[in-house]
Amino acid sequence: MKGLKLGQKVLIIGSPGSGKSTLGKKLHKITNYPLHHLDVIWWRPNWTHISDDEFLNKINSITSTDAWIIDGQYSRNLEVRLQKADTVIFLDYKRGVCISRILKRIIKYHKIPRDDIYEGCPEKLDFSFLKWTWGYPKREKPNIYKFMKKYENVNWIVFKNTKELNKYLKILENNSFLPSLKRH
Repeated sequence: MKGLKLGQKVLIIGSPGSGKSTLGKKLHKITNYPLHHLDVIWWRPNWTHISDDEFLNKINSITSTDAWIIDGQYSRNLEVRLQKADTVIFLDYKRGVCISRILKRIIKYHKIPRDDIYEGCPEKLDFSFLKWTWGYPKREKPNIYKFMKKYENVNWIVFKNTKELNKYLKILENNSFLPSLKRH
């Protein structure tokens, strides 16, 4: 981690259930940078999705602007986003925390639409998704740490728990570590 300064091109990555979308909303409120949820871009009704090419075109369009927050892991094109980011926030939370949050989300949003997922994609209990989430640390974290070395010019901020993250958000809310440009 280079420092706590938040740039203007911010990626939020981490396991499903780590709180990427929630953090994105909080950072948007603090910075007023445009917020983009990758789940809204990728998914279509009934859990169908757009093509990889269309997804990449939309990401390239977003990342060509001066300021943005993008939440979502989507390893298939993470490197494309890393090439344009100046800050990456990695929510490196324990898998039990993430699984618990997913289960709570399923209950909370069972019949209520979420604003961080495409409309028409209702929450459901999906054991393959839970299994994928459980395997996230072993499967995805090694690649993220390789990217940290490869993209040393990017400011990597890693949080291991919500307490650390909340302390950081308090600092940001007090206008510390924010660029003066684009602040509204």
